[in-house]
Amino acid sequence: MREKTMRIIVALFTILFLCSNVSAKDVQLLNPEFFGQPTSAAIKPLYDKKPGEIEPYMVTTDIKCGRYHAASVFYRGKITFAEVRASLNKLYGSYENVSLLTECVQAIWRVEDKGFGIHLVREQEDVVRVMYVQFIQLPPTKSTE
Repeated sequence: MREKTMRIIVALFTILFLCSNVSAKDVQLLNPEFFGQPTSAAIKPLYDKKPGEIEPYMVTTDIKCGRYHAASVFYRGKITFAEVRASLNKLYGSYENVSLLTECVQAIWRVEDKGFGIHLVREQEDVVRVMYVQFIQLPPTKSTE
């Protein structure tokens, strides 16, 4: 019984290590400064590309009340979930909620002080999607007044 428990613990630590392994590949990330900008404004949705960073193959945006509210950034090819996660953690590591990291297929960051959340998901074997959503202010309800 003790040997079986030790094998399970070793396997668990191996999986956690592989999921958090930092790689040399970095990705070009979304610049959340565009949240709240009107759709009529010229926007720069991505941070400036640094040498060696992998560009996304597609960026889509969501609009709410004439302003940019959310975006999805897609990466594919020779970039893994763990590599995109490592790039995100360089900026947002302290905000990650690792309890949602499941088998290297999803992770969530809640960047409350900057007003947005991030959801990373492996959609297909060669596609990783990063969704950024600006938090909205809801009017108070009678129960919260």
